[in-house]
Amino acid sequence: MAVGDAVPVLAPDHHHVLYSTTTTDLWLLDTFGGLPRRLLVLPARSFLGKIAWSDDSTGLVLTIYTDRTPAGYKGIALSSWALMTLDLQSGQTHILTRSSPGRAFFPQPLGWSRHAGRLFLLEGQDGGAAVYRVLDENGATLERLRVPDSTLQATLSPDDRNVLIATFPYTAGGHTTLSVRPAAHPSRVLVTVRPLRGWLLSSFTAWAPDGRSFAYSAASVQDTTLPTERIPVQLRIADAATGTTRLLRREQGMNTHVLAWSLDGRVLLLGRETVDASHTDSLTLYGLHLDGASEYLLHTGEAAETHIDVVGWARPLITR
Repeated sequence: MAVGDAVPVLAPDHHHVLYSTTTTDLWLLDTFGGLPRRLLVLPARSFLGKIAWSDDSTGLVLTIYTDRTPAGYKGIALSSWALMTLDLQSGQTHILTRSSPGRAFFPQPLGWSRHAGRLFLLEGQDGGAAVYRVLDENGATLERLRVPDSTLQATLSPDDRNVLIATFPYTAGGHTTLSVRPAAHPSRVLVTVRPLRGWLLSSFTAWAPDGRSFAYSAASVQDTTLPTERIPVQLRIADAATGTTRLLRREQGMNTHVLAWSLDGRVLLLGRETVDASHTDSLTLYGLHLDGASEYLLHTGEAAETHIDVVGWARPLITR
């Protein structure tokens, strides 16, 4: 499970959460109380990248960046990175792979299946292609999915068995798709979901807690003259085994995103970004029951002050 750029990140067992007071330290907090525990302190000019938990909540996989820009250098900042694991019980770290000349992409860890001895990550652009990679616990590549002329978003299912991959082609007229694949064998497609003609998938998707379905949004691109806040949006739920989808709700505004499910699988957490007459961006977080009708306001604030990555939702807002 990986959320956000660096931290906070909630453990799969929901008993611990990672957080950072700066970009150079990492702390572990028990969600049921107790004092925080410091896990890492990075040296000068190093900082944390994205972090993911292991499936059993006993380890982490993370990226550490180091600024290598010489003093007085006026060009693009130079940096190196290392992808490593951290065992929370022993405190031991292990470097899986690191940057080298000719490897300009940055790894984004998605998860670590300790029971299967597999790690999953996305890499930045590699010659114009996006790459999803499976490693063993020594850093050797076991499987690799390379999609040319596209960007990818990938989300592991709650049990790390499957991965939901959203593909966004660069080419005009290219079709965005969602595909469910075995996490350890990404070249094999289990299910593909394509939006209706004239609809564009959002990059925000969310698995249901039981891993049997996922939610996503799609925006209409049939009328290019509409302002962003008036573009029709569909919120849909797809069956992960069959690809069958059902319409949950129709919205207006292309900036409506599916963010997370409640742990009981009864409520979706959604985010809606809007711009008012004074050009102020605002973000509204609200819960939506799976009947598509019951909506509950959670938070409204300026978008610049609200981080859209959601740590987790420990319980439904309203129970019946």
